[in-house]
Amino acid sequence: MWSPTPIVLTTLTLSVLTRCSNLHHSPKHYSRAIVTDGNLRDSYDFIIAGGGLAGLVLASRLSEDANTTVLVIEAGDTGDAVRSSIDVPANTYYTSLVGSSYDWAYKTVPQINAGGRSLPWARGKTFTPPSADIQRTAGITADAATFGTQGPLHVSYPGYTFPIVGNWTPSLEAIGIPTTSEFSNGKVWGGFVAASNINPTNWTRSYSKSAYIDPLPPRANLHILAGTTVTRLVFSDNSPSGNLTASGVEYASSNTAEKKTISAKKEVILAGGVLGSPQILMLSGVGPKDVLDAAGVAVRSELPGVGQHLQDHLSIGVTWQTSSETAGSVKQSGSSLSTSAEFLSFINSATAYVNSTRLFGADGAAAIQNQIAGALSSSSANLVPSKSPEVVEGYKAIYNITANTIFSSQVGQVELLLSINAAGTIAIQAALQHPLSTPSAFDPITVDPQYFSHPTDVTILREGLKLARQLGQTAPINTFLGTETSPGSSVNSDDEWDKWLVGNAGTEYHPLGTCAMLPKSQGGVVNANLQVYGLGKLRTMIAPIAADDKYS
Repeated sequence: MWSPTPIVLTTLTLSVLTRCSNLHHSPKHYSRAIVTDGNLRDSYDFIIAGGGLAGLVLASRLSEDANTTVLVIEAGDTGDAVRSSIDVPANTYYTSLVGSSYDWAYKTVPQINAGGRSLPWARGKTFTPPSADIQRTAGITADAATFGTQGPLHVSYPGYTFPIVGNWTPSLEAIGIPTTSEFSNGKVWGGFVAASNINPTNWTRSYSKSAYIDPLPPRANLHILAGTTVTRLVFSDNSPSGNLTASGVEYASSNTAEKKTISAKKEVILAGGVLGSPQILMLSGVGPKDVLDAAGVAVRSELPGVGQHLQDHLSIGVTWQTSSETAGSVKQSGSSLSTSAEFLSFINSATAYVNSTRLFGADGAAAIQNQIAGALSSSSANLVPSKSPEVVEGYKAIYNITANTIFSSQVGQVELLLSINAAGTIAIQAALQHPLSTPSAFDPITVDPQYFSHPTDVTILREGLKLARQLGQTAPINTFLGTETSPGSSVNSDDEWDKWLVGNAGTEYHPLGTCAMLPKSQGGVVNANLQVYGLGKLRTMIAPIAADDKYS
């Protein structure tokens, strides 16, 4: 059957809301490895379903062996027609491709605990230290020794910054949040100004296509087929273990186009993202039996965890008026600075991760942790939409790690982010990092994250917003801020905060978990080698497999 919505979540050249990716190489490399359907081989060693960030890196690395043939099938366009929009980091704020034909424009079902709103789900390292001027102005503390020094992907800082950024970490320290210089070394807590995937030789984005595909010399063994959707996996029944074996894929260029198949001699690799990869599995008859039965898809391999364990970061900000220069006011001015490559490389990256002790105090954090731990039985009984015992056990495992390991550690429960890309306003955003709410499985392709279904998620985000307000009132950053405009002086009590945040919070576009790496007995979909349980010659990769985002 044909998927009612596109399977793959990005165009070949971008993930539309990633703050720090980029692209800049000679135009003669733009079409490197791009082929049409008529130029395909009869078979390839590896077929990768999805030409996004992970799929292209993998394709480049696998095809380094000239004797290994690789095909990437990508539902989106190549992105070359909108290259000028993709190249410039700041265009994520000013000329974003969100809402264009390059955005699948998914939406969640109405969220009962988030004001009944249907939220948008747009989907679409070599380190260079900052200049001395940028480092001084922005107060950058990055330890260069914690970054890699080889590889094609650039990591650096923008070519322009603003004085308010330099007041970020001193203000955090004034309210008890320390500065860290090791945020790229696994110690992602405290305050810092983050590095980004920016190429400092031309101030453009650096990401998988620009780094791993465009610079390649001709490779006859690598083909990329854009504008084409994988409709299902093709299986053979000749595995010695008795499992179904992925022998290829079915694909088509449109809803009305002829469906064709192509063979994979070694493996099929799913790189369709958090929504696309489980959707391909379910369209192929692999997934929860009740979901497949309801969709009219014959069950080939019952795997209850497919599409389960979805998590996402929710964010919302406190906003102030300002007369100070911001990125938004420079852009609005139309000055020569506003069109310079250095300025257009600026993106918001002043960040902090705040742990539970700083949010609630030591006694308050202990009390909240006890409440969370004590609610395990009721939460697993009432919040898990799947009736599969395996999925329920997986929810309990993730819940226990979140409550008993992560919550009491230094790891941040809330992210704070300074946002200065609007003219006349400055915001400090707070984002929930480890939600206890659990989502429904999705019937292709209905998305239900069940935001705020666990009340502690509201409590944690509320305290993060209170901290954002306190930070904005603290020297030296308060000298840049005027009157608070949102939520404003009318929101003070816990009930007022809660009512406001559930009606205004939105996604940070960080979903994960729908093909979780867990034991099969806990609703897992892949093992430690990324192989799909019960199926031969099939793997899935990256964000879908993470059962929890433990380090941010």
